[in-house]
Amino acid sequence: MIMRKSSQSLLYATVAYADIFDYPLTSAEFRLFSLSSEKRIVTKIRGIESKTVRGKKYYFLSGKEATIKKRRLQEAYAREKWRKAIIVSKALSHIPTVVLVGVTGGLAMENAKIDDDIDLYCVTDNGTLWITRLLVTVFVSLMGVRRTPRAKDVKDTFCLNMFTTTDSMRIPKDERDLFSAHEVVQMTPLWEKAGTYKKFLIKNRWVESYLPNAWREKMQNEKTVNSKQQIERKKQFNHPLFTLYSLLFTSLEPLARILQLWYMKNSRTNEVIKSDVIRFHPNDARVWIKEKLDKRLKMYNIPLDMIFYHR
Repeated sequence: MIMRKSSQSLLYATVAYADIFDYPLTSAEFRLFSLSSEKRIVTKIRGIESKTVRGKKYYFLSGKEATIKKRRLQEAYAREKWRKAIIVSKALSHIPTVVLVGVTGGLAMENAKIDDDIDLYCVTDNGTLWITRLLVTVFVSLMGVRRTPRAKDVKDTFCLNMFTTTDSMRIPKDERDLFSAHEVVQMTPLWEKAGTYKKFLIKNRWVESYLPNAWREKMQNEKTVNSKQQIERKKQFNHPLFTLYSLLFTSLEPLARILQLWYMKNSRTNEVIKSDVIRFHPNDARVWIKEKLDKRLKMYNIPLDMIFYHR
């Protein structure tokens, strides 16, 4: 049976993508992460089965019922990790140039293995990326929970793998695909200033063409910064102490950049390192995710590019 770019193929691809991570979708998640803009659930989709467990209906690829138990177990592991992530995010909120701290990776979907680390995404004020990263690293190290490059036991440690400035929150055009779209809508903000998360979503509006329901729902749920908050933020910007902080941080930025580049020069691999973006992903997950998705789509002759790149 050949599936074209129909509702059936898009819905199958929705569940197939989640299956890569052994993550059966609940009814609400099926609608949320659907590649189709339709909000209704088609009850009969070739290659997909469903089962209700303790009042929740899960959708999974045929023969993958066991992933329900695995998902529920990993949700239990995630609870303690979330508690620790909230504590760390509150600590980082004391750094004046941090404007958003978010969780990415498996924990963002409550799909964390017991020995997993915790991935953080930090957004900084413009012109303070390197000094902010240095301070974040110091804070997390002093708390004794930083994942170091050569660590073998990484359970519940924090991987500081992505920093961007507010002007660089938009995903580059050459990286816009289904993988990046999921990364955007799955990122969960723990702490933010002045509506930074909503700005992050707006800058990545391209995601709507891949995951229309998820992007729209995230936007609808994100409250607009009210006038009182805007006034308080303006007062903060005009406060003499804030001006002093800004001058101090921006003046130290070049030195912080030089020191950190020197420190990491012997361990560089595939990292993206710029004046406004620092991203440490030595192994590009996009590669193996595409391969696994392709195998699942080939079962019904669904072209990978049609799903992954909208071609």
